[in-house]
Amino acid sequence: MKKYALVLSTTWLKLSPKHTSENVSQLLFGQIVETIIENHIWVLVNTVDVYYQGYVQKNHLIELDDNVFTTFLQSKEKYFAGFDCYLLDNRKNKIFIPYGSPLPFFKNSGRTFEIEQLERCFLKGQVIKIPVSLQEIIEDAKRMVGIVPYVWAGCSNIHGLDCSGFVQVLFRLLGIILDRDAYQQAKQGVPVDNEDYKIGDLLFFKNLEGKIIHVGILFGYQAIIHASEVNGYVAIDSFDGQHIIDSKTSDKTHTFALARRFF
Repeated sequence: MKKYALVLSTTWLKLSPKHTSENVSQLLFGQIVETIIENHIWVLVNTVDVYYQGYVQKNHLIELDDNVFTTFLQSKEKYFAGFDCYLLDNRKNKIFIPYGSPLPFFKNSGRTFEIEQLERCFLKGQVIKIPVSLQEIIEDAKRMVGIVPYVWAGCSNIHGLDCSGFVQVLFRLLGIILDRDAYQQAKQGVPVDNEDYKIGDLLFFKNLEGKIIHVGILFGYQAIIHASEVNGYVAIDSFDGQHIIDSKTSDKTHTFALARRFF
């Protein structure tokens, strides 16, 4: 299978190969995918970190040399974009890079990128060498509160995040690879006994049928930080052990199902 990387800020993974199709997830700059089926317009791909499948426009990707792909996967030093990152090429064009984007082409010594299709680019802004600490991730999450919108299938602080995309991007910088959807993430990590919660635990919530539909990060005593479809943004709300309590309305918005721990 061919290997590609995204060289735009973001692009949508689609359910089917057409522009009007449902968005199922979002690729971030530098994210590497493997092809399953391709034609001259669309490519059916798997993301190589969590094997999530969808269609993406072929002209949004560049094909990777096997050496680049292997080097990135095997490298002990992995770099990701922090906040306010962008590439600047020789013509002063900017490509904004979302928080948590992998940087497989990054040359740390000169803060340069070696991407043939983009010429020689210089990286500006924060670069993160993983893994970072839980406290750093919590502080980063707080920077998104009330600013980054909730967007279904989103994984980007630039264009919006959904609940599972929010925790997936943050945990990636801890060196923890989470699956894409909340119901999948609820099967990872180790179970947490009732009320034996710690900061950083993932809290999962269910619908009336018992299906996992939402996830957030335990933020502090009786507090959760999450990408909230109710609030419309990344938000900090209360958690009473059974429900999320909206900080603005005091409404019970989500019913607790289970908690998982990853460290």
